[in-house]
Amino acid sequence: MDITITEIEIGFENVEVVKVPPKYIMKFLVWGMRDLRLMFRRNEELDGDSELGLWLKRKEAERIVLIIDKDIEGKVLTDCDKEFWWRVTHYPDIVDIKIKYSDGTEEEIQTNWEDVNDEGEENALQEHYFDKEGNLVIKIGEFGDK
Repeated sequence: MDITITEIEIGFENVEVVKVPPKYIMKFLVWGMRDLRLMFRRNEELDGDSELGLWLKRKEAERIVLIIDKDIEGKVLTDCDKEFWWRVTHYPDIVDIKIKYSDGTEEEIQTNWEDVNDEGEENALQEHYFDKEGNLVIKIGEFGDK
């Protein structure tokens, strides 16, 4: 049985999510994948409980390139009713990408992040441009071509 990608969710710093159908993803490249485990603990000062509250297992990518078909322009795919093209090109704040597969499994990849300023709302390692066909190219990470 062939396993295919059924959906890609792009998560932003402000918790907005874009669900992109695979037909709009022209290329999705990831380098430097490694396991990342995040542990969140309850605040003992507030509730006196030292149990673990949440344990997340995910991946982290050193570099990501997404090329998105120009035909997505004008489509509202975000949970905040913003048009996708506008959202991605105005705010460089993609924090993770979740891949959903046809067998029901999921994979979550955290992006490489470097704060632009003290607020931590934008990623200095994220850039976008349009290729010669008008498709959106999103690059996240250190590529050495800046």
